[in-house]
Amino acid sequence: MYPVIDHRFDTESHRSQGTTNGLTSAEVQYYWREYLPNDETAESAAGDPYASPLRADRFDDLPRALLVLPGHDPLRSEGEAYGCALAEAGVPTVVTVYDGMFHSFLMFTGVLEAADAAIAQIGTELRAAFGMSS
Repeated sequence: MYPVIDHRFDTESHRSQGTTNGLTSAEVQYYWREYLPNDETAESAAGDPYASPLRADRFDDLPRALLVLPGHDPLRSEGEAYGCALAEAGVPTVVTVYDGMFHSFLMFTGVLEAADAAIAQIGTELRAAFGMSS
């Protein structure tokens, strides 16, 4: 759900959404530095697909994926790019952009209809992934 997929932080949504609407690009970069606090480690890991999954050479061996992306989130574009890369590799992929929503909107279930819808979508996808009926 609204993941960091690439360390470059140079996407359209970082440019257009990175200074407003809650989570900023500066905060995302701060959390990245906290995740990989050593400068040497962070630099060498930047291109490592385990740290930046969008940098992987291939995606065809990955399991089905659901990407829930808020429309007003600096991470939206990299999530969309990851969804495209997965789909192009033949991975069953669902990408849903919740227009008008912000990073962490899932925490507002019972308050925001979009959060309720996203949680229902996540449940549906999990049941399908595990072969369970509704």
